[in-house]
Amino acid sequence: MKLYLIRHGESVGNIKQGFISGQSDPDGLSEKGKIQIIRTAWELRSEQISQIVSSPVARAQETASILRYYLGGNIQTLEWLTELHHGIFEGYYWWEVIHKIPPSWRARREDFRTPYPKGESMEMLLKRVSEGLKKWLPTLADDGTYILASHQAVITTIRYCLEFGDYSSIQSKEQEEHFLKYLHEVKLDNGCFAKMTLRNDKITSLKETASFEPVKPHKKSIAFYAQGIFRLESEPETERMETASENAVYELKTSTPCLLKVIRDKDKQAFQNQIELYDYLKQKGVAAPHVQSVDTSRVFFADDVMIQDYVEGDVIRQCFLNHPEKVDDLLKRVFKTLEEIHRLPLGEVESFWKPPLDEQFFNWKNYMLLNINMTLHIIQESILDDAVYSSVQEALSCLKDYVREERYALEPIHGDVGSDNIIVHHNKSCRLIRIIDFEWARIGDGLWDYAYFWGWLERNNQQVADKWRKILEIHLQDQMVQLNWYRILFHAWTVRDMTEYKDHPIRQRRGRKSAEILAAI
Repeated sequence: MKLYLIRHGESVGNIKQGFISGQSDPDGLSEKGKIQIIRTAWELRSEQISQIVSSPVARAQETASILRYYLGGNIQTLEWLTELHHGIFEGYYWWEVIHKIPPSWRARREDFRTPYPKGESMEMLLKRVSEGLKKWLPTLADDGTYILASHQAVITTIRYCLEFGDYSSIQSKEQEEHFLKYLHEVKLDNGCFAKMTLRNDKITSLKETASFEPVKPHKKSIAFYAQGIFRLESEPETERMETASENAVYELKTSTPCLLKVIRDKDKQAFQNQIELYDYLKQKGVAAPHVQSVDTSRVFFADDVMIQDYVEGDVIRQCFLNHPEKVDDLLKRVFKTLEEIHRLPLGEVESFWKPPLDEQFFNWKNYMLLNINMTLHIIQESILDDAVYSSVQEALSCLKDYVREERYALEPIHGDVGSDNIIVHHNKSCRLIRIIDFEWARIGDGLWDYAYFWGWLERNNQQVADKWRKILEIHLQDQMVQLNWYRILFHAWTVRDMTEYKDHPIRQRRGRKSAEILAAI
């Protein structure tokens, strides 16, 4: 038979330094601990599990429950698998009760036969586990595969019994010391396991898995991960979303659709800022995502993970195609939403609104001057002919003067207002629900948002782009010249992307279309 001895995932008690959870564990697994067990389940996904047995303690029960979602079978709770009883220390930090313990106990506490006050000794633990194991093993099928979810001391004691003999074999002080040394040295990290093959209750093979490599995001691993996060009985259907970013983005088709993003940005603070941003926007009533789950453990995937709601609807460009009579109202709502974003107080958002930075290019002026110059430099050898490049160069030279002289007002802006990021509900009014991606929310010139959406529309639907231009002419009449400069930068930047990312089909497709638009301007 095969036997997997699995230590529970990280518990809330594990991260409270000096806290003794013991058997009285009210909090169970931490969020990281849950992810650890999902990762453990991925490692065991091909196994046909006969049964899962578990300690009755909350953190082990939760571990067993997560494993059952993936591996099937039922969970049997066995009292002898429970954690060592730490007596009066249970549920307290050790320093909270140490004054109640006689000094003589501290001198003897490492002895085999010394119990925790009102708790268990190592001898009592070994006896309990020995007797339980002796009764349990004969009930197992020779060709079965079993999972045992328990605690560090219990798992090590089981291993000792199978390798060196049970409680009855301890006949001398030397043997007691051998057991204690084994107990202190043979350990598993949270969520890791020892795999044993047994024949006639004797170990024929033993292999420890002490750590796991992160899993690469793909449809199978995303669905597997989501099943554990949402405690689903089966893997949800997933669909990879087309995006030009490096992030892996998937729609999860659960009872409440949502988006799962594996964020490739290694800056943990930037990720935390984005979470705070979404909470802020929700409080302000801005049509932005609602975050359902955040995983910064990097235990399953190598990157941070965010799950946000994805309300039923469709990207706005589908409404442009299928409901042309609703276009004007939709565009007005987009304009109003961008205005709402631009009116947010800078003092409230500057701590988490992503600055346009790469250290020395911290502010909007330096950021834009950098990218205007880089764009002109890179597209010199692009598919643009000399006349088109000259026209682009002239417009961007004017934009550089405008930016250098800081003739703009700093505002919170979205920064990436693509029509694929705007979700619409198909009802009588084709109601705008929200913008779903604020990864590039930053502080800058609000005109960039309007010009960005203008350029995006031009690449997809010229008639709608013309309607958007008319809205801009009504509301931003005095700034149309600057808007047009930004619009040209948008298309030139897209051509630059195509030049820099030669193996990226999305950027290639968009770059070719922007080159056509620049040639026609």
